[in-house]
Amino acid sequence: MNEIRYYDRETLYKELWEEPATRVAKRYGVSDVALAKTCKKLNVPKPPVGYWIKVECGKNPKKPKLPKFENPPKMMIHEPRKILKEEPRDILVPEAFEESDKLIRREETEEYKIVVPTECNLWHPFVTATRRYYREIKRSPYYRDNERTSFHGENVFPISIGPQSLDRVSLILQSMCDAFKLRGFTLVNVESRDKRFKHAIVVVQGEPIDFRIMESSTRVEVDEGKYSYNRNEISSWRKGFF
Repeated sequence: MNEIRYYDRETLYKELWEEPATRVAKRYGVSDVALAKTCKKLNVPKPPVGYWIKVECGKNPKKPKLPKFENPPKMMIHEPRKILKEEPRDILVPEAFEESDKLIRREETEEYKIVVPTECNLWHPFVTATRRYYREIKRSPYYRDNERTSFHGENVFPISIGPQSLDRVSLILQSMCDAFKLRGFTLVNVESRDKRFKHAIVVVQGEPIDFRIMESSTRVEVDEGKYSYNRNEISSWRKGFF
């Protein structure tokens, strides 16, 4: 059984100011993003952007001292061989969850309550792009009114809905965009795994999160060999959390 190892603030500070963070992260078996989060939780200053370029040019940029930090959280170091396909993550002991607890408590306040509007005069650009994309699909000769339409696209939210649900889904998406902005989350485009298309996702504290809005439906036989779809309700699917 391997010995459990934890990050040491002084060691990490020394390593980060001796060579670029990408090399340090690789030795620890984590990503640049994961290492940056570790530094934030341990209050370890990192070299600013452009620091190593100045060093290569023969300059001697000022280096801050390691600040004092009483009772820092213990952060376990992953063994690289244990990391599978997903991005490596640090395992935290309970003391390290104080920041997360604050965010959870914040969600319980009235200010952060998410309310879906009944109408909207100013759509978020991504919602506007989604509505435009949907209407273009409806004009396609391959569009069939009795089924849900699924699509992806740049600046477009991945959705799967029926022909009568565009306005309702748009209001749901707008409320999500407003909620993301209030919380400081970022909407970006990412490529699909097969790199055939892009679609919009949300980045929460450096973590990319996919989500999709889907409308459930039930296929019923209305005549021999012919079927129709009854729309039930809008549901959501998400990977991760927000």
